[in-house]
Amino acid sequence: MPPKLSKIARKHNAEKGVEVLENRHEKIKRELRDKLSDAICRLSESEAEIVELKKTITQKDEEIAELKVTLMNKDEIEKQLENVEKALESSQQSSEFVTLNNSEMFHCSSCEKNIHVICSFQLDSTDSSHLSSSICLDCQRNGSMSIEYRLDVLLEMEVEAERTLKNNKDMLDEVTKELESIQKLFKEPGPTRVLLDNVLKTIGCDSRVWFQQLTGNQARTLLRPENIRKVLAVFPSDSSDNITVMEEVMMDLSALMTSANNQEKTDEEIDGIERLLWRIERNLRVAQPTSSVTPKLHMLTAHLIPYLRLHRSWGHLTEQGIEHLHAVVNALHLRFASVPDPELNAILVLKHLSNFNFLFDIGQSWFQSD
Repeated sequence: MPPKLSKIARKHNAEKGVEVLENRHEKIKRELRDKLSDAICRLSESEAEIVELKKTITQKDEEIAELKVTLMNKDEIEKQLENVEKALESSQQSSEFVTLNNSEMFHCSSCEKNIHVICSFQLDSTDSSHLSSSICLDCQRNGSMSIEYRLDVLLEMEVEAERTLKNNKDMLDEVTKELESIQKLFKEPGPTRVLLDNVLKTIGCDSRVWFQQLTGNQARTLLRPENIRKVLAVFPSDSSDNITVMEEVMMDLSALMTSANNQEKTDEEIDGIERLLWRIERNLRVAQPTSSVTPKLHMLTAHLIPYLRLHRSWGHLTEQGIEHLHAVVNALHLRFASVPDPELNAILVLKHLSNFNFLFDIGQSWFQSD
């Protein structure tokens, strides 16, 4: 049998038990108070949400009531619209200040009325680009449209616009993901790329300098024979069968660039340039058989020699005018960036350039009679 505890021990154990029970009860009470506090907070939030919902419901009820009143008076409103339309038509016919080519109006080819662009739900420049030969909304729907019908049409247009916007957003997300995946490929360059960047850096043609394209001076630096050898030495001799051919192309381009000056050329020098072009064309066909022919390469190989034999020099040519035109076209692209239709965008750019040509053309006057 276990030994009997003394009265003091039993009393001590009883006090300990009471203390443990009190601590447990206090813990339970704290937990209950916390839960009660959380419940009160959630109840307050729910009450606030209920108040907001009631406000929203009240607002919607008011809108529905206004809409019902509008629908009840639709006949009267339609009559008023007809009267306004007749008055507008008569004022257009009698006023000398209203013209049919107003940018905010168009002439319906069916009912012979002058219609506001916005009244036919043409909401942007893309929709209104061909209104000169269009018909109004009523004629498109075979009769006068009621307010409810017009509202349905607008709702359909809204749904279609939202769908188009969502599709464009999805496409943008896909393109962004592809761009990120491509950028990851360039963030961790391989050993050959590192060596190439180091060589380009030593000759002043690294990516930190030219970013996307080489300038004229940097291209001239790159096409010096010693720099060509440095660049091609980065690639192992067995990495491609076209290394030697591309070296010949770059060397010939170096010689061709040296001859691009404003000196008058003799027949022998022109013949030498022609042989250079033959070699460049032949080697490019071997090294890059699937590459396309750029306009500049075509001009170089097909038209340079006839030009030299006629003018004896090609140093008087410059691309500054074309480069300036690039800046003009870029500015026009920014100006018409809000026009989503690429065909209409191109038409607007061409019209602007035609106006430039009309203003600054120095050839024969367009106004001169035959």
